[in-house]
Amino acid sequence: GVPGLEAAMPDADHEMPEDVTVAGQQLFVAAVPAPGDLIALVTIDPEPRVGPARATALRNVAIAAGSILLALIILPLTIGRLAGAIRRVTVGAEAIAAGDLDQRIDVQSSDETGLLAGAFNRMAASLKTTLGELHALTAELEDRVQRRTADLAEANEQGAAFVKRVERA
Repeated sequence: GVPGLEAAMPDADHEMPEDVTVAGQQLFVAAVPAPGDLIALVTIDPEPRVGPARATALRNVAIAAGSILLALIILPLTIGRLAGAIRRVTVGAEAIAAGDLDQRIDVQSSDETGLLAGAFNRMAASLKTTLGELHALTAELEDRVQRRTADLAEANEQGAAFVKRVERA
């Protein structure tokens, strides 16, 4: 019904408003009994209520369209930046996996790809240090083995000489 009409005249015998067009203008019209066998026609112009809603709807559509357009511009740039960072991390990780422990991955961001690049760089440095220590220990062990082998060879020669002397005697 028409807002306020039924509340203003709760006991009135009136018809529900109808949507009519008069001279090209949309109106709500209701017939309401008036005092003394009269019927009053009440008309309400919906434009004051529909107009602001229509303007708000158009503004919301414009904002949504602008937001979508902005997203379509920003999204490819963001994806391209992220894909480039992931590509650099992948190339660097493959080089490290192939044994290039001097490889450093250069990603200048503080997001997950930057953190991942930093982790690969620290891992490569740690592996290089560990391999250096392992090579040093291996060289030291080989040196000890050679000295022990030389000591055993000398002891073997002395033992063989001693056996020969005992056999002659």
